[in-house]
Amino acid sequence: MPMTRGFPETLTAQALFDKIATHLFAQRRRSLAYINGRDKCAYRDADGERCCAVGVVIPDDRYSPEIEGKSPFNEVFMKHFPDLDGFKVLLSSLQGVHDNCDLHGDGTFVLNDLRFRLGSVAAGHNLSAAAIPA
Repeated sequence: MPMTRGFPETLTAQALFDKIATHLFAQRRRSLAYINGRDKCAYRDADGERCCAVGVVIPDDRYSPEIEGKSPFNEVFMKHFPDLDGFKVLLSSLQGVHDNCDLHGDGTFVLNDLRFRLGSVAAGHNLSAAAIPA
């Protein structure tokens, strides 16, 4: 069952990390959409079924295609999600995990690389890594 998209019940760095880490392990692949003539990582995929690391914390009723291709540091993104302003560095780091994780030939994440990258983000932000499955 897909994870419910939207802000965690308590908007903290740890809650964001836990939700995003759990989501990435459940989805096990990137969210891609055809943007500017090629497949690119996207907050929502073309079918609206998959979402990226940051996309899972964006409530469906607040999503706008206008944010595609924009980082959490972009003013267009922040205009839609001012509640996330204090978490831009963390969200950008987690977006990087989604966008840069090694992939198998079928497009699924190499889980050991996903674990390593998420563990590095947790350590870099002084967060618990308990949400990362063994």
